[in-house]
Amino acid sequence: MTASRSFFDTTARLVHHRATRPLGVQLLSVAVALLCSAAVLLGLNIVDLHRQVDRDRRADKLIEQLDQTANHLLGIEVEVRGYALFGNPNLLVRYKDERRKLTVALAALDTLTSDTPADKLAVAHIRDAVAVRMKIVGHAMSMKPDPPIKLALYLRNANQARGSIDAARGAIGAMRRAEDVYREQLAAATEQQAVHNFTLAAIIVLVSVVIGILGTSFALLSGRSLQPRPAG
Repeated sequence: MTASRSFFDTTARLVHHRATRPLGVQLLSVAVALLCSAAVLLGLNIVDLHRQVDRDRRADKLIEQLDQTANHLLGIEVEVRGYALFGNPNLLVRYKDERRKLTVALAALDTLTSDTPADKLAVAHIRDAVAVRMKIVGHAMSMKPDPPIKLALYLRNANQARGSIDAARGAIGAMRRAEDVYREQLAAATEQQAVHNFTLAAIIVLVSVVIGILGTSFALLSGRSLQPRPAG
């Protein structure tokens, strides 16, 4: 009760001395500054969201190229084994086409990871594993499938060939899983930061509104105190 009376007494004295207008202006200035800071914070939040969208697009392209690489590698395996079993020259043509597409997919991976050292290293590991596999495949496809069973036996008995299949597929799968995990972690961190920034901005806006109301009230009190008192 005493504190309330003291507050009103202080306000009355300020009004009497016409000192509330400068105080009101100062409070309004603080409110405007807080609103500006909230706007800046929300602007930064929008920039972060745009960056997240760009990262998601890059991750989608990277995963797409990894899937394409795996598919072309599998296509090569199918064509090689089909050629080994049947000796159909059409399978040899399809093998060359799949190999060309694999080269394009690996080049796209190089482009997408050129500015990310960790991804660049992973792609280099994929390239090494694929190169070993393609060296064995190239030797197999250079053999005359006459009879075809000869080439098939070579593929079956080559332990290095079986190991190179696992190595190439494993390298691609490992990078794809790592990219999925990274994208999920990045999305969670961005969402958490967005919630934090929006909450902080809302608090700042609320405080600025309260301060603005106080500043306006003090300015109006000063304006009323300037009105002439009625005579006698």
